[in-house]
Amino acid sequence: DLFVWKQLLERYWPEIHFGAGQVQENGDSLFFTIPVYFSGLNPDYTRVEIYADGSDGTGPVRQPATRGEKLAGVANAYLYSCTINSKRPARHFSFRILPAHPAASIPLEDNHILWYDSF
Repeated sequence: DLFVWKQLLERYWPEIHFGAGQVQENGDSLFFTIPVYFSGLNPDYTRVEIYADGSDGTGPVRQPATRGEKLAGVANAYLYSCTINSKRPARHFSFRILPAHPAASIPLEDNHILWYDSF
């Protein structure tokens, strides 16, 4: 299973991409949404999360995004969302996609990562 997962990552990773991300600010809360297009890769083989470097002596923020509705008329694409409670500006945060498999040690067994950097 792990071997097949790795082969599928190699085959489809270059085709995975983000659509236009959006953010809504409400006080100390940021609500992020973004479409993700997986091509032929099973989305369960990945983890989509919001990331921000650490600040003021704290560690980095890493919060999983929730897979929502399948995008209408598009094969294997979903809307992801995540709420962050923070006083930091939205531009400090970015979506990223990482490989995910319960038997894999990331990043030792796979070092793919895809960043969205337009907030």
